[in-house]
Amino acid sequence: MTRLLLKNDADIEDSDENGNTPLLLAVRYRHKEVVRQLLKNKADVEASDSSGQTALLLAAELGDDAIVRMFLKADADFDAMDDNGKTALMLAEEKGHHKAVQLLKAEQLNAKTNRSDHAQTQGIPVRETHTANAPGRQPPAPASQENSVALWRQGTGAFENTIPSSYQVWLVAFSPNGQLLASASSDKNVKLWRHGTGALLKTFEGHSDSIWAVAFSPDGQYLASTSIDKKIQLWRRDTGDLVRSLEGHSNSVWVVAFSQDGQLLASGSKNGTVELWSTSSGNRMMTLKGQSDCISALAFSPDRQLLASASYDKTVILWKVGTEYIVSNFKWGSAASAVAFSSDGQLLAIPLGENRVRILEASTGNTVRDLENHAKMAITVAFSPDDQVITSGHDNGTIRLWMKLRLGN
Repeated sequence: MTRLLLKNDADIEDSDENGNTPLLLAVRYRHKEVVRQLLKNKADVEASDSSGQTALLLAAELGDDAIVRMFLKADADFDAMDDNGKTALMLAEEKGHHKAVQLLKAEQLNAKTNRSDHAQTQGIPVRETHTANAPGRQPPAPASQENSVALWRQGTGAFENTIPSSYQVWLVAFSPNGQLLASASSDKNVKLWRHGTGALLKTFEGHSDSIWAVAFSPDGQYLASTSIDKKIQLWRRDTGDLVRSLEGHSNSVWVVAFSQDGQLLASGSKNGTVELWSTSSGNRMMTLKGQSDCISALAFSPDRQLLASASYDKTVILWKVGTEYIVSNFKWGSAASAVAFSSDGQLLAIPLGENRVRILEASTGNTVRDLENHAKMAITVAFSPDDQVITSGHDNGTIRLWMKLRLGN
């Protein structure tokens, strides 16, 4: 019957009232041969039902390892999430489907290896894109005074989507797998969005004043938010539950950062102090005092040995984590609004007000190179996960992508 329908050009992407395509229904009823025929005829493997489940997510939840294998072979996105923020691997683990878990973990490892090999031989062109002007506190992804978030495709510089907001958005952060987006805004709430569609998934309520910053934990399971109310809130991403409230700052908290292992959280306040917290216990481990004005940015090195803090007093300090020892203290003619370590921890990027981004050797503090030719002031910076591209954002709304191997060009 399936072959007959396909032969007569039946619409294989048609869906019912619940968003189920023929491929999704075939998976749901475990008709492996139908799945095989639909895949052979290029059925859309990323189509999702009304709950955000793709065929791979459904197969993983059902524990049908044969169908899971088919979709992995068809290059289905194993990082895709349903409306509860769960990936195929998470669903398989929750249901105890050990064979499916093994398949998905093997695919995850292969993908990481392939991305690493690809990064050594491929380059991404330098591009410049534009977005609406950002507010005085600039985010790592462009947030707008016009109450919307603009999303851009890194490889092409093409505009992708706009997420509207009824309130001023101060900062946004992507989840580690790029599927979700969290926003910090003046309505006292953190909002979680699906990147691809712009759909609002959850609203996290608990702060009593405007939220300045938000960050995902490295495993994507938690969110940390900071506010004028002097608190840091730690949330479960999938349920929206408040895990704990971290209190100890005497002034509004402007920035927050997780260590790479997720065990530590650093927060910086308006009065220039940095607090270090244990995420597991919520205990404050120490207070770092070395800057006299608002902390504008924080970043841990990947090995958790260093913490970089930037301040509006025009300094950037590198701290030895776990101590109050200052490894390096840089002072420039203008304040740095962001800091970013490369994923190998060897480089530190800092946007300076003199229309340039400075690249430093993290271990010594020596300048490697300045990225110049900026028409406007650089206000934010980030390394791509493979370290091959450096992204800089500017106060005229432009975003520039720099090839790491062509720094200065």
